[in-house]
Amino acid sequence: MCSSTSCVGRDVRPIKIEPVICISMFTQLREGPPARMGLEEVWGYLDFDGVTAIELVPSLLWGEGWDFELDPPVKSLPPVGTVQSLFFGLPLLLSQDRLQGSENAAWADRLERIRALSNSFPEVVFVLGAPSMRKRASGTEKQALKNFQKRVEELAGVLECNSLLAIENCGTHQGADFCIGLESAAQIVGECDSGRMGVNLDLEAALVEGFGRLPAESVWESLDSFGTSVHSIQLGVSALGPHRDWIEGVLEIASSRGTVRTVAIEDSRFIDHSDLQAAVRIATDAFGLSL
Repeated sequence: MCSSTSCVGRDVRPIKIEPVICISMFTQLREGPPARMGLEEVWGYLDFDGVTAIELVPSLLWGEGWDFELDPPVKSLPPVGTVQSLFFGLPLLLSQDRLQGSENAAWADRLERIRALSNSFPEVVFVLGAPSMRKRASGTEKQALKNFQKRVEELAGVLECNSLLAIENCGTHQGADFCIGLESAAQIVGECDSGRMGVNLDLEAALVEGFGRLPAESVWESLDSFGTSVHSIQLGVSALGPHRDWIEGVLEIASSRGTVRTVAIEDSRFIDHSDLQAAVRIATDAFGLSL
């Protein structure tokens, strides 16, 4: 574990990138409100061949308030590759200019808990999707993007050790109405003043956006135009459908880029373990990892 005294204020350091394959706790979500999970269930994710970490959703373990203590619950977890759903349950929008009262208190508390997790899991990628929070509170889209950038920079600023922040390419089909798509996510990253930031490439969202009709290289051309890197990739059920060749092409290019830390298998529509294992194999084959 990385101690707070050794990590505070330290710039993110270069590391040898060998991506880990994660299965997301989102895989367990079906219908209705999220149910709390036990540690035995979480450890079960590592039963899949090739999976070496989990994609942690703190609200499923500790509730909306993230009411955890660092010891023993965090030490009892398996290795963590990514942390998702960072602001689930908070009563705010990321487009707001100023947070008032309880909103500001909830925001500050969540940032401190994210800081604590970045110390406990010093190589983790924190993924900011939050499509339902990408609603315009008021004003123009330009103002919403400016406020969103401010929130993102605040979030990146609390991360410690060698943890990273990845902004997801959310779409309108997920509930967002600003900062839509891959280029918008890349642009936000490019404009923020933080060496910790990159993109979380949600492959299914990219397909919805229309990238599946283009060569796999077009994904990387869009990112390169803003000088941004991909820190993490979300691989969903679409990888097992008609776009499998495209998905494999994108992943093969990702393997040559050397910036991807994690590939998370994330989709609540996977029906059984054979589907999940097939998706894991796609990822491990693309990155030359062994099952």
